[in-house]
Amino acid sequence: MKKCWASSIISLTLPLSACTSDPTIAEEAGQQLLASEVAAVVPAELAGQDSADFAQQYVENWRREVLLAAHARSLLPDVSEKIRARMQAQARRLMISEMQQHLLASQQFRIDDQEILHYYQQHIDAYRASNVLFLYTYIHSPDPLPPDVLALLCSQAVADHIRLREWCSIHKAEMELPSALATATQLRRIGEQTGWTDLDRLSSQHGPLYKSSYAPAGMRYHAFGIRLRLAPGERLPLAMVRAKIKRNLLDIKARDFIRAYEKKILEDAQL
Repeated sequence: MKKCWASSIISLTLPLSACTSDPTIAEEAGQQLLASEVAAVVPAELAGQDSADFAQQYVENWRREVLLAAHARSLLPDVSEKIRARMQAQARRLMISEMQQHLLASQQFRIDDQEILHYYQQHIDAYRASNVLFLYTYIHSPDPLPPDVLALLCSQAVADHIRLREWCSIHKAEMELPSALATATQLRRIGEQTGWTDLDRLSSQHGPLYKSSYAPAGMRYHAFGIRLRLAPGERLPLAMVRAKIKRNLLDIKARDFIRAYEKKILEDAQL
């Protein structure tokens, strides 16, 4: 049996508080769709005819799904129980997942430098170059780079990286992250984009490359330096993988916390 009133759908563009009741928008196979249920799915940014069109399409889709599901139940009566069991299992997993996320949101796991160093040393084989890699610094700036700043481009010292960041901040220059890595192919592509060729053959001993180019807002100055060349199998510097290791350690602490919490629950239940 079908019930569907266009006037009720149009009224969904108005607040439900303006209605004296919650009318039935559609009815199929013994199931009812209420106006409040349709209103809850209509995007707030829609209004007028757009809102009514969206509601009408939702009602039509609801009727179609209810009718097809009813036919499927009559055609495959034994399947309904299997589906119900799967839905219950999925609901349990979702509840557990929500609980875990709630618990983790209240925790603040801390990772210190010693933990990062220990993890790095214990998993050193996971942090080796799989092919030739270049650690580089690339800066483009509205102001020319003085010689003392250019000399920092090929440095591996943390203090020099800090000085570069400070200079870039003062002069509104943009700089690639100090841990920027590139393969020979990627470096060649960067060279094509910047107008430099054979960047993949450059080494830190050759010093930085420096040039200027015209931009709509004026001259731009570009500086490029390779700080480190890694051969296949060589160990990646800790500074390059520190952030990744920290994320791994946070994941491990979160996992261990949840396991301990759930173990306590099961022990209390004597399972």
